[in-house]
Amino acid sequence: MMLSDHYGNTLSTANAAARDHYDHGVHLFLGADYGATEAFNACVECDPAFALGHAALARAFMMEGRMPAAQQAIAQAQSLADPANAQEQSHIAAFAYLLSG
Repeated sequence: MMLSDHYGNTLSTANAAARDHYDHGVHLFLGADYGATEAFNACVECDPAFALGHAALARAFMMEGRMPAAQQAIAQAQSLADPANAQEQSHIAAFAYLLSG
């Protein structure tokens, strides 16, 4: 069973804890608040196969100026992305473009 985020978007995780950490991280990141990186780290610890969790972590690392970590996280997201999920693919591709300069 797939879960949805706070905005109603279907997520490629069935792990409720990963979803909750992801949602929390998104709210922190969008609110320009501290703790997004920690929330996204917790997210991918709960579900290491959750591609959007890795993409969000990459974006948080980028905002901290941690580019090698961001590149590693986005590469992980790309390797895990579900080819049948166009929304996930486009989300990850947008972050990959952003991180590539």
